[in-house]
Parts: sequence; structure tokens; C-alpha cells
Amino acid sequence: MIWPLIPARLHGWLDEAATATYLVFAWLLHGPAAGLAAFGAAVHFANTRLTNYPQGTVRVLPFRVHALIELGEGLARSRAACSSPATRCSGGPCC
Repeated sequence: MIWPLIPARLHGWLDEAATATYLVFAWLLHGPAAGLAAFGAAVHFANTRLTNYPQGTVRVLPFRVHALIELGEGLARSRAACSSPATRCSGGPCC
């Protein structure tokens, strides 16, 4: 097993901050971007509450599954950003 870089309690607080950030952007953005931010908030909130760590309330997911869900979430967010019309042909790293 790889040793955690941060304590589980701090990770939980950061997960809650990430959920709040998603909600703020869901409120600020419009159209599909707002929907993606709201979906990200829902996934992150559910992942936080279902994980077996200090911030978890139901605690049915092992921490490794939590990490894999966060990895998938990050990859999906990157894919969505790269398929956005704003980044499609601007010469950035997504082209």
C-alpha cells in the first residue's frame, strides 16, 4: 500500500471544500458547464459521505475505491475541458 500524503481527516475537509467549489461554479456558470459542475458536486458529495474515513457518514466504500472514483472524476473533468469548443482549436494542450 502507498502511504497517504495527507491525513484522512484533512483529505475529508478538502473533499468538502471541493464540493463547495463545485457548487459555487454551478451557480456562476451557465449551460452545460453549470450542469457539469452540479454533477461534479453531487458525485463528490456522495463519494465523501459514503467513504470509510472521518468525514464519511455511511462508510460503505473503502478508501481505495474513493481514490479511484476521484481519479475517474478528474479524468472526466479533463476530458470535458478538452472537448469544450473554447479549447478545441485554440492551440492549447488539448488540440
